[in-house]
Amino acid sequence: MIRSSTEADNWASDFRRIFDRQRAESSECGGGYQDLTYQSEVAACEPPAKSCNSSAMSCCASTIVKNGSINHAITGLPPNLQPPEFCSSEPPIAVTGFRQISRIRQPLLDAKPTPRLIISPSSSSASCRQQQNLSKPECNGNRASKDDTAMGPVFGAMLLLQQQILNPGGVLIHGAAADFRSSVAFADVDNRVWVAGWKTKCTRLHGLFHIGDQVMMLNDFPITTAHEVYKALESIELSGFTTISACGLRIRRLPLAKALGVRRSTSGQSVGLRMEDGKNRVASVVPDGLAARTGLTLLADPFRLYSSNMRQSMHRFMNTYGGQQPWCITEINGYSLNMFNKHGEAAVLLNAYGMEMTLVLQPADFICLLKKQLKTFRNYATYIPR
Repeated sequence: MIRSSTEADNWASDFRRIFDRQRAESSECGGGYQDLTYQSEVAACEPPAKSCNSSAMSCCASTIVKNGSINHAITGLPPNLQPPEFCSSEPPIAVTGFRQISRIRQPLLDAKPTPRLIISPSSSSASCRQQQNLSKPECNGNRASKDDTAMGPVFGAMLLLQQQILNPGGVLIHGAAADFRSSVAFADVDNRVWVAGWKTKCTRLHGLFHIGDQVMMLNDFPITTAHEVYKALESIELSGFTTISACGLRIRRLPLAKALGVRRSTSGQSVGLRMEDGKNRVASVVPDGLAARTGLTLLADPFRLYSSNMRQSMHRFMNTYGGQQPWCITEINGYSLNMFNKHGEAAVLLNAYGMEMTLVLQPADFICLLKKQLKTFRNYATYIPR
């Protein structure tokens, strides 16, 4: 905490000096993102931050967008904070389609297909120069426009996801009860209901769910088991007769996940994650790699179980890393990975051509339990996002 006005003036002058130098270097090289030394230098002179409540946590991601002048120095998005507890009285964020967020309720889902993979082009290509020109704020004299942001589309989508994760009211998804009942896999893990997958052939579901979402309410009624979800959806579907029966699912967006973004300084640079052979599980996080420098911890907090009939193999798996768990990648650049893939899908996408990359990681023991529950579904392979 700042103890005197002199100390505050010294910190402000140091921050302004670093920012002016970085802005001058940015103008010489044509703008864009700068090196991570800016973040480390600012962190060295920045005073300790005050503790924030749940309402302030939901605004942390949006602060980066609003501060357009600081965005020129951002080379990575730090992982989201620990999400607050779910509060049904807080207003939810209504998701109406792929990467579209609105506060207005929609009766039906928009049938918009999701892109397979968003890969940012190299900064030396013409398409990247066009993207940088589009991301630069329009200036009128010395005044910047209201949309003063240097964020590209890849990091922008990740910021929206972080806002959903940190919102205490969760996310509200409106859609047809028939689509939810027949095309979404709801699984019971640790006496809670989770989204384990969905059928990609149902285009109205694209971009609405993420593997690891927790289902809290259905039409404002609390949900405790997956059986209750399917029974309630069936009742809503039958009550509509010949019309399409719409319903609202209230979920917590990825409460166990860490969503972050990294940006390579050179093409082909490693993101600092070593994968297990052919799997999506992270074998180790390089301490000085890009992912670790954004704030990703080397190991994840375990998903604690409260059931006594857990298999001994699971006990051994949870105790392998001294109580903590390795990370498991479930999304890369908005593309949901196959949890059952053993052919190096994650390693291929991590080495894909592109400068910006966003990742969603979750504890490996939680993903292991989610896979086990998904296998109990008939034709479970159809629920795997492709």
